[in-house]
Amino acid sequence: MVGTSNGDLAVVRQGEGYGVYRVTDWEQRIGAKIEPVLNGLGSECYLPINPAQASQCALGYNLGRLWVSYPETGNSYPNRVLICDVEQDSFNFSVSGRWFSRYASLGAFLHSVSYFAGAGSQGEVLSLEDGTNGENGSATACAYQSAYQDCGQPDHEKTWGDLVVSHKTGGATFYVTIKTDKGADSFTLASLSSTALTRQVIPLLYPTGHANAGLPIVSFNLAVRITGSGPLAFPGAYFDTPILLHYLVKPRLAMTWDSGPTDHGMTGAKVVDAMEVDFEGGALLLYIQTDIPGGVLTERTPSGTGIAIAASSGRQAVRVILPSALAGGSTGTSWRPRRRRDSGSTGCGRGRCRWACLWTAVLAIRGLRSRSRRGFK
Repeated sequence: MVGTSNGDLAVVRQGEGYGVYRVTDWEQRIGAKIEPVLNGLGSECYLPINPAQASQCALGYNLGRLWVSYPETGNSYPNRVLICDVEQDSFNFSVSGRWFSRYASLGAFLHSVSYFAGAGSQGEVLSLEDGTNGENGSATACAYQSAYQDCGQPDHEKTWGDLVVSHKTGGATFYVTIKTDKGADSFTLASLSSTALTRQVIPLLYPTGHANAGLPIVSFNLAVRITGSGPLAFPGAYFDTPILLHYLVKPRLAMTWDSGPTDHGMTGAKVVDAMEVDFEGGALLLYIQTDIPGGVLTERTPSGTGIAIAASSGRQAVRVILPSALAGGSTGTSWRPRRRRDSGSTGCGRGRCRWACLWTAVLAIRGLRSRSRRGFK
């Protein structure tokens, strides 16, 4: 626990885990963002707390920042520090403040008017927050990782275009690592080094040595990690915001697709004798419904069993000549995998297909879109 002019801050037991609270006449939960670490779950970048040594946690407070030191799994003495800018105004603490971290073995903190100190694991007293360098005078190790960006479309793959970073590293070298699909793949892509503010555009292509070397990076989501050691000289290194990530959204991998009824933008009867399918995947069955004859949308493919379309070789446009011309005021189409097993797999190599379709009379078009994601949170 650490006392402040706006109440006490403490790591307290909650259920089977722990939480960070501000306590005055009532409690205020301020550590929701780090609770996975304090509740034994951990994360990609942080091991969970060692619950058997939770009593070793230490808290410090200086200049509006809360320092929480705790022992990770496998450690009996605190070896990781989480730091949060908690002060929002004179009376309230922010529950949405941003957390930072550092590797440091600090078992206790001491604050005074002129200094803020931590007790190291070897009995040393370290002065904190008093310069650009680490406590031992060495360059400070730095690491930043964004969230996994899915650009608001988690079920669509993206072809990633480029990454734009503005930086001034003070001559130090930092490295950009790309992580895709929640850590399924990870590789170092580029380095950053500058003495003046520099805007650097990094093409997002698989690097040399990767199985897909030279090809654009494709994934459902992507995170950017920047690591390195800052320069010894003041004012250190900084990265300007926003960091920009450009991408193309690919058509969704799917098991079925339905057009819905359409009159192709023209009233009256139409005759359709061919269509063009732009797709990528395994063999398909095409079903077509029209409202002539009878005035009701009815399946018109031979025997109502669909028209077979062979598997594609990559993404390609395939022209389908219908066995006989179909007439209708409104028409609709649907697609199904040609073969489906009980396991849910299909004729597609990946179990699903992506497609765009284009009638001779223009039924629908599905293509790639370009968007830009501004900044990381």
